[in-house]
Amino acid sequence: MFTMDKKFPYIKSKKLLAICILFIVYFIANKIISADPDSKNKLVVLLRNNISPELRYKIKQNVFPLARQKALLEAERAANKIYARESVGFNKEITELRKLISKDILKKYRSGEINKIPFYKEENMNFNFHNYTYELEIFDTNLLFNGKHDGAILGTSAYLDEYLNKIIIATGDGIISYINHSDLDKKEFNSKIIRSNLTEIILDEEVYEQSSVGIKDILIINDDIYLSYSNNVNECYNTSIIKAKINLDYLEFKKFFEPTYCAKKYSDYFFNPHSSGGKMTLYDKNNLLFTHGDYYYWPAPQDPKNHLGKILMINLNNSESRILSMGHRNPQGLFLDKKNNLLISTEHGPVGGDEINLNYLDDDSVKNFGWPISSYGEHHCKKRFEMDGKNGLDCSDYKLAPLNKSHKDFGFIEPLKYWSPSIGVTEIYKAPIDFLETKNNEFFIGSLGNNINEGDLSLHHITINKSYDKVISENTLKIYQRIRDITYSENLNKFLVFLETKGSIGLLSVKKK
Repeated sequence: MFTMDKKFPYIKSKKLLAICILFIVYFIANKIISADPDSKNKLVVLLRNNISPELRYKIKQNVFPLARQKALLEAERAANKIYARESVGFNKEITELRKLISKDILKKYRSGEINKIPFYKEENMNFNFHNYTYELEIFDTNLLFNGKHDGAILGTSAYLDEYLNKIIIATGDGIISYINHSDLDKKEFNSKIIRSNLTEIILDEEVYEQSSVGIKDILIINDDIYLSYSNNVNECYNTSIIKAKINLDYLEFKKFFEPTYCAKKYSDYFFNPHSSGGKMTLYDKNNLLFTHGDYYYWPAPQDPKNHLGKILMINLNNSESRILSMGHRNPQGLFLDKKNNLLISTEHGPVGGDEINLNYLDDDSVKNFGWPISSYGEHHCKKRFEMDGKNGLDCSDYKLAPLNKSHKDFGFIEPLKYWSPSIGVTEIYKAPIDFLETKNNEFFIGSLGNNINEGDLSLHHITINKSYDKVISENTLKIYQRIRDITYSENLNKFLVFLETKGSIGLLSVKKK
């Protein structure tokens, strides 16, 4: 008996050759798809970056099980790394401290009866990318709690700004303190608490507890300090602003700005106080810029009279406001490029669809960025909990929020960039020339989330081209903590970041290779 392979041996050879070629192609494609964006193999990274994140994700899930397994293992290793750091006596210490630190003691923090919070230096983190070497100094404290998200359960949420030679810290639960620049050279130091009348101005007790409402940002302009916060008006919420003259002994806050509209906690929509915005930045000597989230009240972002889902300009002298842009969900980052009169914002999408948006302020027209009509994300699609005897909405009730996969086709402005899966995007800040010694449009962006493999828990360094119409590179510094806030210290020539997973302050410096 003979076989076809015996009669035509070259057919067998061709089969083996074809199988070998297919295996090699599969192996190379798998290596490209599963490549670490921080890999030193520049060719592989270049090929990887030319494939959209959405397509890479689908290919990983359906074509390359090795890539998917690698992603899962990397995420697991990242989680283990965090837990390993915490497990060395840390969790036990946290548990004991939680028993000791009662609500009464936390009130003493806010009142200033306890007047200091100890910080201690952790091991530095180092990163190498192309022509740069980054170093992140980390200062931890075990005595700040009440994180405003489940991911900050062991730490706290907080925001940073500078006043003279001091770093001012405002936690999500209303503790305000400062650190002297000179203290940052020490291995251990104390932040000094500033007493205030905050509890007399903000009456909602949940602000001072572990909850989803609280302080949303801090901004210092000359000798004034501004705080944005979740404002509860009879179970109807908006994001408002208070201000005080800076006095390092005592801050006497007064109301500065309160929108006329609010989102009802019990309504026909998925109320969510996390979607609040609250980011502030200075525009000029007479105005500040302010983001207001939609609180999941979908009619608001496309309503030109409603402040929810908008970016506003607010007059510093009389608190009058005007809308600069609409169609926003939850803008968490705000940077003004004064040279180009360009406002750059970042905002959370739902599931996927985090965005960077650009608004040139040369004209008075109100720009529209599309939410909730257009988005590159998808709905959470979960039923709202039963409230007041009403059942929540289901996935068929999204008539006001179709999330079309184009902005331009529906008359809206396309984002400069979007992430799917989401990275939990937070603040964005342009690197000054003195920091990176370049005139390029270099930006740092924080991320929250909990999946390191998707770009969460990281600091993103992106480069935008000169015409501001394309992101030409993106590097990811894996911090393994949620980055809540970023600002730049001109005196220190370092970026300041707040890491809310453990309640840490980070100082980022860089050197050219």
